[in-house]
Amino acid sequence: MMRNDKLIVILGVIMLVFASIGIYTWTPWEEAKKEVDIKNFLDVSGTLSQVPDALTVYDSSPFYALIATPLAVHYDTDGSLEVLPLYIRNSTNPSRAVERVKDQIGIYATQTIDDSRSPREWSLFIAENYWDHADAVLLIENNETGYSLGVAAVPIASYFSIPVIVTDRVDVEVKNLLEDLGVKSSFVCGNLEGYGDFVIFNNVDEVVNASIEIVRNKFGDINYITLTNPRDAWPPQILNKTYYSFEGILKSDTTFPSQIIGTLLRQKMGKKTTHRFTIPEDYKYALIKIDFTNLEDPRYVEDFGDKVNIYGRPVGGKAFQLLYGGTLISPNDRDLQGNLQQDKMHYETVLYNCGGKEYELELTAELNVLKETKYTLDITIENLSNPYYPMMKQLSSIAPYLAAYHKGIVFAKTDFAFAADDDKLLDGKTLPGNTQVYKNPFYIALVGDTVMLPQYYYRSPHNHPFKKMDVIYGTNCPSDFIYGNIDPETYFNQPHDGPNDVDNDKFTFYPYVENIVGRITGWDVQDCSALIARTIFYDRIIEKMDDWKDNALVMSGAGLEFQKLPIFNALYKMLGHKDPMKFPTGEQHFLDLRAANNLQKGGFNTVVAERGQAQRKGYSNQVLREIKHAGLLNRLFFPKMLVKIMQGFENWRSLFSLKWWIETLTKDGSGVHGEELQENSNIILSNSHGIWFMIVHGDIMMDLLGGPPILYQILGRFLPVITPFGTPIGSLGCYSVSTVEAMNLGPSVIFIEGCGSGKIDGLHPTNTLANAYLHAGANAYISPTTYSAIGGYLNPRPFGGRILDAGIGFGILGYLKTAIDYRLHGKFPPVHFCGVIFEDTYQSLIEENKDIGTALRDAKNAFLPDEANVTYLWTPPLTYTVTMENIKDTSSRGDRVILEKYCTIYQLNLLGDPAFNPYEPCNEGGR
Repeated sequence: MMRNDKLIVILGVIMLVFASIGIYTWTPWEEAKKEVDIKNFLDVSGTLSQVPDALTVYDSSPFYALIATPLAVHYDTDGSLEVLPLYIRNSTNPSRAVERVKDQIGIYATQTIDDSRSPREWSLFIAENYWDHADAVLLIENNETGYSLGVAAVPIASYFSIPVIVTDRVDVEVKNLLEDLGVKSSFVCGNLEGYGDFVIFNNVDEVVNASIEIVRNKFGDINYITLTNPRDAWPPQILNKTYYSFEGILKSDTTFPSQIIGTLLRQKMGKKTTHRFTIPEDYKYALIKIDFTNLEDPRYVEDFGDKVNIYGRPVGGKAFQLLYGGTLISPNDRDLQGNLQQDKMHYETVLYNCGGKEYELELTAELNVLKETKYTLDITIENLSNPYYPMMKQLSSIAPYLAAYHKGIVFAKTDFAFAADDDKLLDGKTLPGNTQVYKNPFYIALVGDTVMLPQYYYRSPHNHPFKKMDVIYGTNCPSDFIYGNIDPETYFNQPHDGPNDVDNDKFTFYPYVENIVGRITGWDVQDCSALIARTIFYDRIIEKMDDWKDNALVMSGAGLEFQKLPIFNALYKMLGHKDPMKFPTGEQHFLDLRAANNLQKGGFNTVVAERGQAQRKGYSNQVLREIKHAGLLNRLFFPKMLVKIMQGFENWRSLFSLKWWIETLTKDGSGVHGEELQENSNIILSNSHGIWFMIVHGDIMMDLLGGPPILYQILGRFLPVITPFGTPIGSLGCYSVSTVEAMNLGPSVIFIEGCGSGKIDGLHPTNTLANAYLHAGANAYISPTTYSAIGGYLNPRPFGGRILDAGIGFGILGYLKTAIDYRLHGKFPPVHFCGVIFEDTYQSLIEENKDIGTALRDAKNAFLPDEANVTYLWTPPLTYTVTMENIKDTSSRGDRVILEKYCTIYQLNLLGDPAFNPYEPCNEGGR
């Protein structure tokens, strides 16, 4: 098969993907003009008279970025590239990510395209002032039709080094400029008059076919495809709005000794802080915007970790169906120095066919020393003209710049969008709004959110719409896997029926992804422009970063190890718990050593931080004193010294380290500086419990430290009669959206293992941890989109069987064998599930110098053949939330757990440029 034929097949498969999901169909225009014949235009070129150092483009019009693209990235007649930074800016809310990347690259814009001129005026200005000559021009009609075609066509302007003119008519002014530039021919997008010899693109397919011909003629081959949806620049109309506003006082609900009595009394009496709102009857597509402001002194948020939780559901409906979040899920207001000014939450979601329904928000506060806090709550309900609301707006405008840099093509169609609507059915019912070739592969960059470029929802053993499901993590397993798979079998939407009910491909026994996929994502087009700039100018950035590029970090949290302890396991079962309890086995320490050993072989200076030391920050001495003195019972029972010791605790070896004792007892925060470690690391591996807006490394070790240690351990771990039970002591050290977004990361590669910490679907982009890390400066982010499984124990565990549960015991034999194997033979225990794919990925970076997309693809393809027959005693997921009943069914059984393994390859998606090749000391560093 010829390379060009393969490309056509790939594009055809992509269209079948959207057809299988259900697509929004929109035809730009029907009028047929002139048959496209691109062969007469393959030799056109242009000459620039000058170029700026870099360009800043305002996001007030999506056309601005299209106008700037052939100036920012262009090729001469020999195919030599010149690329300039292209920064996108919002005039009222400029992104810190963009401001940082300017300083990192050290190239500042000398040309700004702002809203002082219209797209037409700017396009004429840019052409007149930067082009000396052009054989041709790209004419784009100044409307949605022109934009939709222009997004795909603009790379052509970059390849020929010709200007882009955006206009609603080719009048005398336009013609005079084109004549001055020597233009003899034109490419036309939209219903415009052609100039000279012209080619009119009637639809996106014609643009794509022309682009293929041009790229093959100029560069010889194509290996990069950018998928985007121009509809993200044309959001639905707002037909009407409804407002609700509330304010009040929230009492603190924690189990600190001085607060626990009031908390339990309020729970016993059913006292809750709730607010209700109703969607108007005629709102078929309702955009819900929720804005909450915590009015307490920001110091208590910044230094103590105070937070407010907000849960939303239909009145009388399932908990969390509307919202599971709070102040940790949103960026906060900060001053120029990064100091917190206001603790708040912003949340958005689109609900379909819910007119007339009443919803309820429940608010709870977890305050360390304050008894209460004031708040405001504002709810805006917007009636949309259609459901295709882009959470990440105008990302399509930056897609041509990325594609042109990689000598690729843009495949841009408005009918890619997916949202709940009348024609989206499941077993005859409309879906609810919250359901949603190997050796010579193509890189496929998805530039858009999961509404504009939807993910495929593979079956999950944990949560699906046909049984009791955990709505916190959404439906099934959202994945970009299908975009790289050229031979997907027809997948089923019914629940799994036993371990042999799996989905394989047409031509391979296991699912096999041929192409290399990554998604460009961020809070908005500003952040995406920063991510692309960090990728294109990566070498320039890291050459100034000294030791950073040689540093790697391995982090792991508490609560990752599980046991079925004698006696307590029986009590657990009596209380209705099937899953093993969180209890140390020693496994994670050896897995951390394994990862560190691998990275050190690649030349990295590797730091290992476990449990307390992996936390973002620790409590200062002053803060601990204030908590200790917050009420009589806290004075009597709050274990201040124990908290100070444990917040920096890693493992039992810490107790025998004089250096650790000195640091713990003498330093503020017990020497905990996980945030600093992440900011100073090129490669970051983290394993902890998580959710889509947060990962926690303190977990059960910190959560049960608020009161008498033995009593709180019994109630929270051994006899969980009150669930959940714990204090907010672990909140300060967590990595949440509200804290990560303020960090200053380098262009790192981040692997995070934690349930749902890679989830971006169905959420506002500012509410996800993944986007927070990209906003903070990371270049690549890989993390599971739903529940991820682990083992959490060491073999052998020979006890149990017919009468007792398999694996019951204290795990002593497993620990001793592993310790001996490590000390005498340098042998480590095996990694599992996501850990296998993570290890194979970074090992490919090190050993074969692969780019990140290829490394991840190859690791996924190797996973099932290597791991399918590995058996487990139990596989509890790394969820931050309370384990649900349907999860326990899978977490407690012992077998091949093949369903969890299938979910593992689907749930790991790359956020970042799939062609990005990061630095390793043993490769680019020459070690």
